[in-house]
Amino acid sequence: MSWQRLLGLQLVTLAVGCSTVRVDRQPHDDPSDPSEPSGCPALRVDFDKPGVNSALDVLGAASGPECSSIVVGSYGGDVDVGGALPYEATWTGWVARLDASGAVSWRRTLADGADEVSYAHGVLADAVGNIWVNGSSQGTLLLDGVEVLQGSGDYVIALSAAGELRWAARLPGFPSHGALRDDGSVSYFVAAGVLEEISFDGASGASTTRELAAGDVGLMGGATRGELTVLVGCTGSQFTIADQLVAKQDETPDGNGYPTCDLALFVVDRQGSLRWLRTFAETGFSPYVATAAIDDDGEVALIASFWGEIDLGDGSLAASSIGPGMRLLVGTFSAAGELGEAGAFGEASFTFGWDVVPTSQGDFAVSGNVYDGSVDFGDAPIESGDLSYMGFQVDLSADGELSSSQAQVGLERMFESGVGAPFLVSRRMSDEGADLGVTFERTAE
Repeated sequence: MSWQRLLGLQLVTLAVGCSTVRVDRQPHDDPSDPSEPSGCPALRVDFDKPGVNSALDVLGAASGPECSSIVVGSYGGDVDVGGALPYEATWTGWVARLDASGAVSWRRTLADGADEVSYAHGVLADAVGNIWVNGSSQGTLLLDGVEVLQGSGDYVIALSAAGELRWAARLPGFPSHGALRDDGSVSYFVAAGVLEEISFDGASGASTTRELAAGDVGLMGGATRGELTVLVGCTGSQFTIADQLVAKQDETPDGNGYPTCDLALFVVDRQGSLRWLRTFAETGFSPYVATAAIDDDGEVALIASFWGEIDLGDGSLAASSIGPGMRLLVGTFSAAGELGEAGAFGEASFTFGWDVVPTSQGDFAVSGNVYDGSVDFGDAPIESGDLSYMGFQVDLSADGELSSSQAQVGLERMFESGVGAPFLVSRRMSDEGADLGVTFERTAE
């Protein structure tokens, strides 16, 4: 079983269709060698934020050839990523390639031509160094100040191993995640009126689109493993997938009086056929973050931070928030969609689960934060303390049982590295509480 993280917070962007810009001068590196680096050394790099009014985030990472790392994120003001990035008054995306030692080989900015906000949300990289970055911009997208895409909305941009532009395209909505395919293509799953899988030829950027579901289905997260993709949908009314109608059953507002949505968990194969679908009995259920993962055997894991109540199946779990807090839900499902293990954590706090990744030992690791209280995963309570929020990492056995948990000061994000231990992103703070920047690291196996 393997888990993979997907950011559940979704940005609202304009749907602009799927236009593509291609730059023919850049060759496409041959991804025919499927080998992945192994035994990579430990890595620790500090990205600094010297400006008092500056901001710096790492939002995605992937492994490249020869133990290199591709890192993406967004920043504003004065920041240092292997050297000072150009000053930006608004949020601006960035991408950098680090070598095995952590030195920055190159870095690029992904700015908005109208001085509005732009982000780089995620990244894919293959075994020979080809790179695909997805993000969003409110206006024309600029790569190091040069226009590469007009319009506005979500985008995918393909870069060579040297960071040179190969092609760029707009997406019709925010993707749940990207998937690198065995044939060198890349796929993005987008819900914008309909749920679609948009596939791009890795070299040329030529695209094809397949409709998977129609109606009110918002994507919160998902993951692809081999031929199978698991997706977490959330509907405020109804949608149809493979001639099956998924309709919202509960109209109870959440604890703040806002409308809720009903979760749907489903798996589709490479041909777009539905393998299985699960819906849940819910009362006032409102997921703030939700995502899922799938392993090589087709088993699925679901995590969600939520208010309200949910029965994951057959009445075996009813999880409810207590007071104003938010709890973390963890559940596993068999390759046939049957409920395995499930639990809810964080009774008197705000407990967020952001990322879930597989480890090289066949176990899983979950990262998150607890805010204004504590959470107990079975070892000992993890307290937010004077920091207001505390990062945590939870290790899971292959059958979904929680095996250990630990507090990690400043931990914000975790990404699958594919070369052993996951990438970790932590916020560095001074003794006075000032934000100093982020640390990007991977421990040696």
